[in-house]
Amino acid sequence: GGHAPMAVVPEHASYEVREFCARYPIDEEALSYLMNCPPEVHLTVARDFRPKTDGEADYSALVISFSKRCRLLAAQKPGHSLADGLGRDDSADLEAFRNRFPMDDRAFSSLQDLQPHARRQVLDTFVPKRMDDTDYSAPVMAYVKVCRARGAESAAHTALHMSGPGPVSQQTVDDFCGRFPMDARALEMLLAAPPVVQTRVMSEFRPKREGDSDYSAAVVAFLGVCKRSAMGGVGGFGGSGPGPPKRPRHF
Repeated sequence: GGHAPMAVVPEHASYEVREFCARYPIDEEALSYLMNCPPEVHLTVARDFRPKTDGEADYSALVISFSKRCRLLAAQKPGHSLADGLGRDDSADLEAFRNRFPMDDRAFSSLQDLQPHARRQVLDTFVPKRMDDTDYSAPVMAYVKVCRARGAESAAHTALHMSGPGPVSQQTVDDFCGRFPMDARALEMLLAAPPVVQTRVMSEFRPKREGDSDYSAAVVAFLGVCKRSAMGGVGGFGGSGPGPPKRPRHF
């Protein structure tokens, strides 16, 4: 058994990567993972990787998990160069991705069918369990599903804010607070909810008894119920009205 042999860093690797591997020996799998990260991630890893002990014989597992973290963080940054390009044609990126992770046509077309931001997420953050496979169709399909579901969830949240009635009037809020006094936190949570949820809370809230001096906990609990049922209702059931249209598919 023993360790995998340490990687030989190719000539075309950047100066940072070569310096880094001289200081922290890693195996072929960790090196290929690092080399496949965007250049900005190489720099972050080379600059910020600080293991607990220096002089170990093998840093592969630590380097892979640290690179993964840097890559995810880079992909989430608002100014991220890749996130900026959502409107652009990413066919060259898709081809490069397919060359790096060979897959069948079905997996590739499921990737192409994704919404741009979800597709970008797959391209930027897909990490297979093994780097030496010859066919990545199954893991790519599975990750496409995950990113599609995440995208649908955030779209549902946006749709909630866009659909249904407009903002509740200040008068309605004042009347509600006059009838059911609550603390600042409960009021803040109520006002932060989508209009469709605010309307439902203010029209349907019925406490066990009226005339109490503080309804904060009861309002927050009912707000949670209304939010959950509204999120479940987006897409055409359980909500008031037909719900937002299903997302268009791009062929």
